[in-house]
Amino acid sequence: MGISGIDHWVIIVKDMDASVAFYRKLGLKESWQSKAGGESSRPVFRINDTQLIKFYAADRYEIESPSGAPNYAPGSMDFCLTWDGTVQEILDFLKENDIPVRSGPAPRSGGRGRATSVYIRDPDDNLIEIMSYENG
Repeated sequence: MGISGIDHWVIIVKDMDASVAFYRKLGLKESWQSKAGGESSRPVFRINDTQLIKFYAADRYEIESPSGAPNYAPGSMDFCLTWDGTVQEILDFLKENDIPVRSGPAPRSGGRGRATSVYIRDPDDNLIEIMSYENG
């Protein structure tokens, strides 16, 4: 027994509405999760059946997550999502949704080996790599 995967990521955001709109455009499924104490809820985006992205508002992070990261800041994330399809499909999807490509496509190495990646930024300037293994 031991570590078997990643359950969720937490992203600190300046503008919750802008971030929610952006991740919807990426095609992630939104739901809402009650915060500790049940006073309110926060958006969470499901990547698949076992992985989530949770959002915390920057101005409320210390209150809502007292055991959280000590040096948190909007725009400090750099993470990679995998794409089920080709790099051309990634590029077409991003263009259709008015999401600019920061760099790529470029060959990369990921958890499953060789792949091709495209990089974008979210509204807080977090770097998001989208990786396709079909063109690796």
